[in-house]
Amino acid sequence: MSFIKGFVIGLVIFVALNFVFTLIIAAASGIIGVFFSGLTDLGSIFTLLFGPIATEPYTNIIGLWTAGGAGSIAGILTYVFNIASPLIAAIIAGRLAGGKRFAALAWFLIAILTAGLLLIPEFLNLTSTSLLEIGGIIFFTFIPGVINGVFYATFGMLVSESEFY
Repeated sequence: MSFIKGFVIGLVIFVALNFVFTLIIAAASGIIGVFFSGLTDLGSIFTLLFGPIATEPYTNIIGLWTAGGAGSIAGILTYVFNIASPLIAAIIAGRLAGGKRFAALAWFLIAILTAGLLLIPEFLNLTSTSLLEIGGIIFFTFIPGVINGVFYATFGMLVSESEFY
């Protein structure tokens, strides 16, 4: 039962943090009106709620370094929040999941689920049935979800309750 609690609360925390952090980024860059007018599209809503799962941790770190060098506050906030959102959600899911293996599994399933949910608007808006295009969409969305699932699951395991075998 604690695994389900960790999974559900971790998923809710991840989605809520993504929404709040994206709102802060829009306010910092001065496009809050454009932000709310863009929420009419299904793809924008899914990207808003599940977006950071589609970028790998190393991409966020390199982007943070580049944005910091350029002095872009919105860029810095974007990459910091792309790192912080999955990290906080993985830590909370790991703490509530009830054991190290359940902590890793809870966050990994959250990452896979959100990466899969990001594919829904892409497939609904698909204009070509080219296998190369479908493969590219899956590769550039689902594979980073797997990488994030494995990477951030370790942080969830670090804070989880200790198990004795």
